[in-house]
Amino acid sequence: MLRKNLLDAASPSRRALEIFVVVLVTLATRLWSLSGPYYVDASRHIQAIESGRLVIHTPGYFAFNLSGFLLSHLFGITAARALQCLNISFSILGTLTFYLLAVKLKIKSAFALSLVYALSPIVWFAAAIHSTYAAMTFLVPLLLLCLEGEVHFLLGCLAWGVLTAFRPSDGVFLLPWIIFKSRSVPVRKRLLGAVICVVSVAAWWTPTALRYRLGWLGPLHTSLSQLLILAQGFLVGGSPGHAMLNAARFVLALIVSLGLLLPLAVKGLFGYRRSSLTKSLAYCVTPGLLFFSLVFVSDAAYLAFLVAPFMLLAAAELELRSTIVRRSVVCMAGITFCLFMLFARQIRQPSTADAVLNAYILRYTVPSVKAHSGARLAEALGRCDDRDVKGICGGIQR
Repeated sequence: MLRKNLLDAASPSRRALEIFVVVLVTLATRLWSLSGPYYVDASRHIQAIESGRLVIHTPGYFAFNLSGFLLSHLFGITAARALQCLNISFSILGTLTFYLLAVKLKIKSAFALSLVYALSPIVWFAAAIHSTYAAMTFLVPLLLLCLEGEVHFLLGCLAWGVLTAFRPSDGVFLLPWIIFKSRSVPVRKRLLGAVICVVSVAAWWTPTALRYRLGWLGPLHTSLSQLLILAQGFLVGGSPGHAMLNAARFVLALIVSLGLLLPLAVKGLFGYRRSSLTKSLAYCVTPGLLFFSLVFVSDAAYLAFLVAPFMLLAAAELELRSTIVRRSVVCMAGITFCLFMLFARQIRQPSTADAVLNAYILRYTVPSVKAHSGARLAEALGRCDDRDVKGICGGIQR
């Protein structure tokens, strides 16, 4: 009894130490992997911030560009540096929130699982590039904390609204889950939550529509048009070759995102009836999974918003295992993630099979991100010598 009391008394200091380690590991890994703009959209985000237009191609990403604009002007830094700071902050907050969520749900090995989340290749990669994916690594755990952790349904609705502002498609995928969770909420609170969702969406939709100058439904029309052009999966009648390629990209994206935890996550998904938590998480991930596998996915980073719920599904499955097995699996997952991100690099002069590995797996590692160069991006930005964007110019002889 005395030992138990001593352990309970030490709990706050232990939690504080674990939080410190989680934050430190996330910050160190993100600073280590800083790079220049990686995707072509990175240059568009930077130019949208510098010009004050604040939207790029549909759906605009007004909230992300506005956040970068405010940071850039408040602290007197370049747009590229502002987006780096924003995404690193999202990543740190995301890992911390995931830790608090795991503790709230009484998940065993919550601390170790949080480190695994921080080291997940897609969560790590999202913070290293100038794109919107890093916001999902924070806002999805926050949404899970509000709804699964039973913090507050209305705060969850607000979190969903902010999430949708940063990546509207991910908000759409998560909407059925929000509706599912609302069933246990009183009607009055449910209606108030709907109002919060509508107002928060209008807050970014309206300025986006005004900037497109295509009417209030302009963002929706352009998004649907873009989807019809890109869609390749079985559900939209794509050719067998394109549909199979899309399905293969989806599977490879899952492997990159979850690594050794993928079999456990899939087993937890199919065993969703085991508990209310797994059933809820199944509702959370299923719409996105169906869309990516049957309609379109081009990049593993699209799955950034699914990593947290999938890891919770894996954790639920690990709860049924012995302590030794649980700790071993979590430890091995973290080690493999870290080794992969730090040492794997793209293959030079690849064969066809190697080119697939480069395109869909090896491109997300730290060496690959740092070595990335693109004349197209450099030309678009027009400033290869800018220290904030020099990562794109590594292969260009000046």
